[in-house]
Amino acid sequence: MIIREVWIFIMLLAGGIKDIKTQKLSYIYMTVFALGSLILSMYLSYKDGIRVDWFERGMALMPGLFFIMISILGKGAVGFADGIVICVLGVVYSLKECTAISMYGILLAALFSVPLIALKKADRHSTIPFIPFLGAGYIIFIFMRYLA
Repeated sequence: MIIREVWIFIMLLAGGIKDIKTQKLSYIYMTVFALGSLILSMYLSYKDGIRVDWFERGMALMPGLFFIMISILGKGAVGFADGIVICVLGVVYSLKECTAISMYGILLAALFSVPLIALKKADRHSTIPFIPFLGAGYIIFIFMRYLA
C-alpha cells in the first residue's frame, strides 16, 4: 500500500507549499487530489479484493465535514479548503485513521501557535496555514503506524 502513502504525502506537500505561499488552495489542486484519491481508493479495494463498506467510508468523511461546518459557522476562522482536504483523507483512510491524522495536525499547529502568541508575534486572530501541519501530522501518523 506504499502507493497510497506516497500519493497522500505528495499531495499534502504540494498543498502545504501552496498554502504557505498564498493561504489558498486552487480548485484544480483540490479536484486532482479528490479524484486521484477516490480512484486510488477504488483501485486498492478492487486489487485487494476488499468489499467496500460505504457506511465506513461515509463515516470517515466526518472529521472533514466537521471542519467545513466550523468554517461556515465561524465565518472562515478555519479554512474551508482544510475541511475538504481532510474529507479527501477520509476517502482513503478509515474514520480512526483520518481522525488521528487531523488530531496530529491540530496538535502541531497548536504547539507552533502558542509560542507565537506568548511572544506577541501573533494574536488570536492571526491566521496560519493548516495544510503544512496536516502534512507533518501525516508523517507522524505513518511513522507511528509502522513502528507499532
